[in-house]
Amino acid sequence: MSILIFDSTPLIYLGKAELLVHLKDLEHEMLIPMSIHEDVVIRGKQKGALDALRIEEVVRDGILKVQDVEQGEMHSGLAGNESLSRSDPDVIELAFSKGGIALIDESHGRAVCEIENIKHRGSPWISRELLLEGVITKKDARASLDRMVDGGWFCSTRLYSRALDLFLDK
Repeated sequence: MSILIFDSTPLIYLGKAELLVHLKDLEHEMLIPMSIHEDVVIRGKQKGALDALRIEEVVRDGILKVQDVEQGEMHSGLAGNESLSRSDPDVIELAFSKGGIALIDESHGRAVCEIENIKHRGSPWISRELLLEGVITKKDARASLDRMVDGGWFCSTRLYSRALDLFLDK
């Protein structure tokens, strides 16, 4: 069983893709840093974001666990990096300290993971995992990707094509 640490973007777009409800069917421990919970759930609810309510529900159900992050060496080295979001160092530190997989879409955060040899995946990977586990169908996986894109999730044409290939081949 792997430990998955979610950044805000995958949480938001998995909510838009209506996949959060299926996270319970995966054999992974799933964590979100406290800073992500504050940004996405607390501030999201204040702004009236429907995604915030969906995320709050999976936290309340114990599917996603909110985790405080100790600011270790990794975090200290990343905190001043202006290319990263405010919460990226928390996601990366937690993935590093737990030996987990960072679910992070932004290129700068993914680049740090590459440099630090931290496993990382993007939002479509969850659709793939759900497909491989038989939780959703190929049609559902493709529809989830389209809902993410329609909801504002951005990826290159190449990445979209690769994701479709994965969904159609499995």
